[in-house]
Amino acid sequence: MEKNYWRSSKVFFIVLNIFLVSFSSVASADNGEATKPIVENTGYTFPAEWEKQSAVWLVWEWDEFGESTTDEQHKVTAQIIQALHFHNVKVELILQTGGDSKEEVLNFLSAYNVDPKKINFREYKKPYL
Repeated sequence: MEKNYWRSSKVFFIVLNIFLVSFSSVASADNGEATKPIVENTGYTFPAEWEKQSAVWLVWEWDEFGESTTDEQHKVTAQIIQALHFHNVKVELILQTGGDSKEEVLNFLSAYNVDPKKINFREYKKPYL
């Protein structure tokens, strides 16, 4: 008959203490960084999905890893932008440097009746990094 070690209260408390100590400040290398705020007060917030938002950041897909970006992928992004504009939410649309141009994207989005004034284009070399 096998003995169940988890039923032993001694083993349970040892495991519990190891777990608690591993997540405590004693276990971390504290050089004063733990008391610093992660982000200084910049005025920016990260609202939850259900909170009212004034803008949403999206990435316009591009040809990455040699895979072709299809219009189907862009259709989904266009539908998201269309829904956001319906709720008067601005879009920060990130384009990759050397990818689709602002004019190409606006041409594609014209079929979705989106307001170009509610889109702020930003260009980055590597948008996902």
